[in-house]
Amino acid sequence: MKKVSFFILLTLMLLGISSIRLRAEEKLPTKLLQLTDEAYRAYSARETDNYFETVKKVKDATEFSQYQETYYRACSYEAIYMFEYVDHKKGVQMAHDIYHHAKTNNSNVGMYFATFALGTIREQ
Repeated sequence: MKKVSFFILLTLMLLGISSIRLRAEEKLPTKLLQLTDEAYRAYSARETDNYFETVKKVKDATEFSQYQETYYRACSYEAIYMFEYVDHKKGVQMAHDIYHHAKTNNSNVGMYFATFALGTIREQ
């Protein structure tokens, strides 16, 4: 029963965040879009050094900007990548750090992505 409730809650969160996304974040500038595309490519290709280098650039460019969704998305995928391919313990710690960062900054979108990262890691 708890597992079903979890999936229902996660589905509702995903549906809710998609409507927030339409209002919250405008189209990314070209350079930032290229960086995120490179990060996703490196993630898929498992180019660890390139991935972490590129995602750091994305995070640096978006942390205190109007692109909070992009920032927290990059953080969450970085934590998941760390957990899956590099170091389980460090990946879990990164996900918890995202959660605390979002909570400290009162970021709803940050809380969503932190929960997403923690849930994904827990499921694995």
